[in-house]
Amino acid sequence: EIVPELVYSFPIFTLDFCALLMEEIRHFYGSKLPARRPNSMNNYGIILNEIGLEPMIFDLQDAVIQPLASVLFPMEGSE
Repeated sequence: EIVPELVYSFPIFTLDFCALLMEEIRHFYGSKLPARRPNSMNNYGIILNEIGLEPMIFDLQDAVIQPLASVLFPMEGSE
């Protein structure tokens, strides 16, 4: 789906994956460990890299996001 020009929207995760990810986030919150927020305006967000999910996020960026960006935005997404 193309929203406005050069903005793309498409499903990337299954509902099962989303449920598992949310379960992991709830487990982290249940641990009572401190959670750094993405920015001062966000009271509920969490930085996935900081709760042990950095390898998954890196793989997602490397295997999916970067190749897609290089096709959609050849100059900006080429690295």
